[in-house]
Order: sequence, then structure tokens, then C-alpha cells
Amino acid sequence: MLSAASRPYIDASVPVLREHGLAITTHFYREMFAARPELRRLFNMGNQANGSQQQSLASAVFAYAANVDRADVLAPVVERIVHKHVAVGLTSAHYPIVGKYLLEAIAAVLGDAATPPLLAAWDEAYWLLAGELIAAEARLYERHGVKAGELQRVRVIAREQQDEQVVSLTLAAADGKPLRDFAPGQYISVEAMLADGHRQLRQYSLSGERGLPTWRISVKREDGSAETPAGAVSNWLHDNAHVDTTLHVSTPWGEFAPAIDDRRPIVLMSAGIGVTPMVSVLRTLARENPHRPVLFAHAARHGRHHAHRDDLSWARERMPNLRT
Repeated sequence: MLSAASRPYIDASVPVLREHGLAITTHFYREMFAARPELRRLFNMGNQANGSQQQSLASAVFAYAANVDRADVLAPVVERIVHKHVAVGLTSAHYPIVGKYLLEAIAAVLGDAATPPLLAAWDEAYWLLAGELIAAEARLYERHGVKAGELQRVRVIAREQQDEQVVSLTLAAADGKPLRDFAPGQYISVEAMLADGHRQLRQYSLSGERGLPTWRISVKREDGSAETPAGAVSNWLHDNAHVDTTLHVSTPWGEFAPAIDDRRPIVLMSAGIGVTPMVSVLRTLARENPHRPVLFAHAARHGRHHAHRDDLSWARERMPNLRT
């Protein structure tokens, strides 16, 4: 629990973070990557380029300050962060680095307003959260029997064009053994060694049903625009991941896992490439609970961008209470 001495400073930071949070996180990432370029391999540099990662961290820091004593509010946020961290192989050794540059960013952006007591309060708050994350991540690694950053070799055994921009890759373990089962809605990290020599990890939702010896992911080619950069890893996979290609991927992670055996109606709603976890849930329901009432609602720009249409047809044949 945050100390009584620090609490007023954290409370006072809430409106400040609302105004300056993005400037703080932008400064934080810039300085940390400049000093520790090896950390780039753990972060999505596409999201860095378009600013979404900076905005996401700013929102998380703001939410933490606003709800520092509200475990009920923070618990689902913490769980989501923990799964993201283990998906890229974060360890306890990374937290002192992040803490150093985050505190320095607060001091740099707030200037004279960043008094020693304020920085001390944020140091305390950071390590309270870090301790919780480190413990939760250690438990998750142990429960799944994997080490931080551990990847496994898989082979692409099938490739299917889903629409103009989306391709599905079916993956099998390189050693021929069945792949670990997963909860529909989860994702895996996929490693790409880019042409410039940089290693990048990206997370892709599993788009097939559980209970099979293989996994399937679906990757949208991000061509980029004047406002956003092209997707480095998505383009790499589209250009390089063919049948018999070997990839390195993580174990499945992710806290979004709708109950499959429930009898109550369920709505699966998505847009664009967000259809992939919903297709995994739908296919698993068709196998394991086909009579459950399901409303599957999906939005796409037009028919040529409607991925996994065949999966919907397949599910309709098996689910009398499915509406799409």
C-alpha cells in the first residue's frame, strides 16, 4: 500500500498526467532507446512510430495514479499487462531500467514542479506496481513451464489467403509433437529477423480452434500511409512465411478467454483484423458447444476485406443457434 506521505503527491499528479502524460512517455521512450538500443527488440517499433505505444503507456500511468488504491479497478489492467510482458520475455532485470528513465522523464517534463518529494512518491508508487508485476509474471512463467523469452520452432504447414490483405498460416511443431493447447482468444508472439538486422516480436491472435495439434494465425499486411508506417513484421511474414518455412514463436498468452462451456447466449463482435480471436472462439464453440446461442457481428470495409468468411460458413453448418 502506498505510504501516507506519498499519497498526496500521487493524487496531485492526476491532473498533471492528464495534461502532460503523453509528453512524459514520449520523452521516456526516446531517452531509454537512445541509451539502451537493445531494448528495441522487446517493443513494437511500429507502434512507437505511430505514437500508439506512447499514448497507451500515458493512459496506463494516468489510470494507475487515479486508482492507486483501487485493486478492483487495477486488477484486470495488471493482468493484461502481465500477459503482454511475458509474451515478449520481460524479466525483473528490466524494471530498474524502465524505472530510471520513467522518473527522469517525469523530472524533465515537469521541470521545477518535479520536486524531490514528488519524485520520491513516484519512485515508491512505481516499485509497488513493479513488485506486483514481477511476482505475477514469475508465477505465469512457472505455471506454463517456460523461461522468460523462450521461443519454440514451428513449421508453416499451410498458407491460405483470407482476403485481399489477410493470410492465414497453420503452424506445426518442428519436432513433430502436438503444440500446447490454448484458450480461444489468446495470442502468440512471432519473431521476425528483418532485413536491417533488427529482431522484432509481434503478437498475433490464434484464429483456429483449440484441441488440435496445430495452431493457426492470421496476419494482415499493413501497407502503411502518409500517417502510419508500413507494418514491418506483417509485411515480412507475408513475403517470407511460406509452406515449410520455420518460425520461432512463444507459448500462447493473453487474458481474453471467453468461457466456452457456458450455456448463456454470447455476442462475438469485431471489426477488421479483430475478427481473428472471435473466429477462434466461434470454431471452438462449434466443436464443443454447438447449440449455444451465438450472435457473431463483424464489420469490414467491403466484401474483399471480409476475412474468414469460410469459417463462418463452416460454423453455420454446425451451430443451429448461430446468427451472423
